[in-house]
Amino acid sequence: IASVDCTGHGTPGALISIIGSKLLDKIVKENGNTNPAEILELMNLDIISTLQTEWSVASDGMDMSLIAIDVWQRKVTFAGAKNSLLLMRDGKIQRIKGDRGSIGDTHLYEKGFTNHEIKLRSDDCLYMFTDGIIDQFGGPNNKKLMNRRLLSILDSNKDYSMKLQSECLASELESWKGSNEQVDDILVIGMRVDFDHINIVKRFRDSKHYDPGQLWSKAS
Repeated sequence: IASVDCTGHGTPGALISIIGSKLLDKIVKENGNTNPAEILELMNLDIISTLQTEWSVASDGMDMSLIAIDVWQRKVTFAGAKNSLLLMRDGKIQRIKGDRGSIGDTHLYEKGFTNHEIKLRSDDCLYMFTDGIIDQFGGPNNKKLMNRRLLSILDSNKDYSMKLQSECLASELESWKGSNEQVDDILVIGMRVDFDHINIVKRFRDSKHYDPGQLWSKAS
């Protein structure tokens, strides 16, 4: 699962969006690579090569959070290019920071990206987001929302279903924004781990009557 924000504007921004989407499909779907850090490194090299033109500028690139979920091993692997992953567990929220550079940053040639592996528990919630939400101006002093306030909003709604959390977040953001214009694209992805469903699928998969074509009908 990927949360991506293209930082370029005009022609470079549009080009990066198209190239980034196709590149991610190629690396994951065609080449079968599911290692988040390696995927970001491959994308970084390709984007840098593409941007070696006279109309690209230093700000052109992509900020990205990428996770690979292994449902059978009950773990998630996260790598980030300037973006973070949030984990809500046992009523407490934790921010796992990605690497500081964006995709397209030449300084990451040697550094590369870092994988963060987390063992999942039932009822864990994961959140990915782009900086559009934390950069939104509003509130009584017309300041940016910032990470601290976003975490506070998520924490106050943690006991709700994901659907209701989404509605509450949208309402809180609208209230915060007030009469201000939206400053950037906003993307927030939230998910809750449900091992009861996974166990049903696993038991069916391991049975002698397993038929892949029936998997989803049995699981539901």
